Amino acid sequence: MTLPDASGRDRQERPRRSSVTLADVAERAGVSKATASRVFAAPGTAAAVNATTRRRVLRVARELGWRPHRAARTLARKRSGLIGAIVPGFAGGFIGAVMDGVAEAAEGAGYEVMFMRYRQGEEDIGRELDSLLEMRVEGILFYPSSSLLIQDDRVADGLQGVPCVLLDQTVDGLTLPLVAGDSVSGMRQVADHLVSLGHTRIGYLAGPSSAWGAEIRLSAFRDRLEEHGLRLSDKLVARYDWNMGWGRAVSAAQRLLRAEPVPSAIAAANDVGAGAVMQVARDAGLRVPGDLAVVGYGDTVLSHTWTPPLTTVKQPVAKLGETACSELVCLMRNGGAGDRTSVRLLPVALVVRGSCGGTMLPIGSGLGAGERQALSDERSRRETAGRGAGLPAGRSRGAKEVRPQTGT
Repeated sequence: MTLPDASGRDRQERPRRSSVTLADVAERAGVSKATASRVFAAPGTAAAVNATTRRRVLRVARELGWRPHRAARTLARKRSGLIGAIVPGFAGGFIGAVMDGVAEAAEGAGYEVMFMRYRQGEEDIGRELDSLLEMRVEGILFYPSSSLLIQDDRVADGLQGVPCVLLDQTVDGLTLPLVAGDSVSGMRQVADHLVSLGHTRIGYLAGPSSAWGAEIRLSAFRDRLEEHGLRLSDKLVARYDWNMGWGRAVSAAQRLLRAEPVPSAIAAANDVGAGAVMQVARDAGLRVPGDLAVVGYGDTVLSHTWTPPLTTVKQPVAKLGETACSELVCLMRNGGAGDRTSVRLLPVALVVRGSCGGTMLPIGSGLGAGERQALSDERSRRETAGRGAGLPAGRSRGAKEVRPQTGT
């Protein structure tokens, strides 16, 4: 039926929203019902429709207010087109950026993502897992926090009973594919760089022992220093739970900087820890990088805001999410078949900024033992000269004062 509009021209009557069907959409778009159905079909099927036709069908569906009925479609096709993601919140920006990559990859593969957040300190994720399984998700991406314990066999069975990929961390009791940044490579680059600058008394601010990534970074850093003939003293290692915020990081940094003599460089397992070191150093009258070189890990937004800007290891944040989602989609399309012990490590890179006072040297071009000793002797000479001139211990003449902004 057609009706005249205000200009006197005929227009088609828009069906009432409650009565609109897929057949109405197809008729208005000038395609068969089968073609319109493929546009809204399960992931991968829509790709068989010409892009121009697909856009026209979608436009007509919007105009008519028609939407596919998800529950009915799931029952008919036995597929939901949904991916579940279980994450410990989005604070700090890192996890949010990873999830952006997940959403982008999922959309490209024709899936939607349902995000479920659990709180730090929860004993398990049973409630969140149950909600996703009730939605009939086809696969799950799981980003575990370092404090999470899977103590319920039902939860472990549920995660391992559907295609599932872990992001950034492993969990005791779960044998699942993992996608993470290459922490070993990252910490080796940090150690190489600090040693090339002549540092021999180096401290380390570590993450919680319960975190797989934190332990990997500490071990890799210690091993690389040993390859350079240096030992990471236990007195120069302080830990903090990076799930507990800024205050814990500051307390750990204070413990490190009470060491005698003060380290000439400190590496941290993440950027928050490095920022805490910079603040505590400033409060103690030390200047970065004149008296203390500082290196972080993560290249978060915070690393760009401190003064001086933080030298840190850059992780491919969005790529982590994209890769994990792609791995999951492959598992889903193979009926869950695949290597459950696979580990996919993505490359990371050291980004040198002002907090360590040196320029980047290629890996493998580190200084020899004699050259390192000469640089170390020169650093000691300058510190002695500074104390002789009445400067506080550890402060050298001409060093630039640091004023980092605080944050969590």
